[in-house]
Amino acid sequence: MFTIDTNATAANTTSGIFSHLLAEATTRCGHLYRVSQIMGVDTMAAKSDDEARAMLVDEYANMDEAERHTLLVRLGRVMPRVGDLATFTLWTDCTPCDVVEVKGNKVTLRVRDHVMTREPEMEPGGFACIVTRQAEYETFTNPAGRTFNVSLRKNGAFKKSGCAASSPGSYATFGSATYYHDFGF
Repeated sequence: MFTIDTNATAANTTSGIFSHLLAEATTRCGHLYRVSQIMGVDTMAAKSDDEARAMLVDEYANMDEAERHTLLVRLGRVMPRVGDLATFTLWTDCTPCDVVEVKGNKVTLRVRDHVMTREPEMEPGGFACIVTRQAEYETFTNPAGRTFNVSLRKNGAFKKSGCAASSPGSYATFGSATYYHDFGF
């Protein structure tokens, strides 16, 4: 389970939280690897956990404040801020959103608009079809978009208000706004 400081501000959330996160990674199986995946750093060539940590610290030092905040939100260490991007996932489909309000452990999301920039290619088969090339989308802010709330649960997930913490789907992740429609389902 992650620990999120709901009172953290940008001024006190970067280096100290990141250092604590990496120190904690020694006791969590796979946690160091997860951090490296999210950061996009290949630590597989590292000869030890300490060397892998040093690679991540170096990469972190080269990030600006906004990149550090996004990383810590994606790692579940700080709450998102108004203006951050979010993706709401319901089973396999993903909806792009903007964070419009943060109060305590509740986050209000507004759905972004999207435009398909590349058509998918499909073949007969599977449940509905077999998608051989995914569609691509561009998303943009919609001030009149539908809003809904997600709340931080004890397991560290941001679930849609009214949904059980244990139910699959209906959760938000932060740091990017992705639209995805599963044509094969």
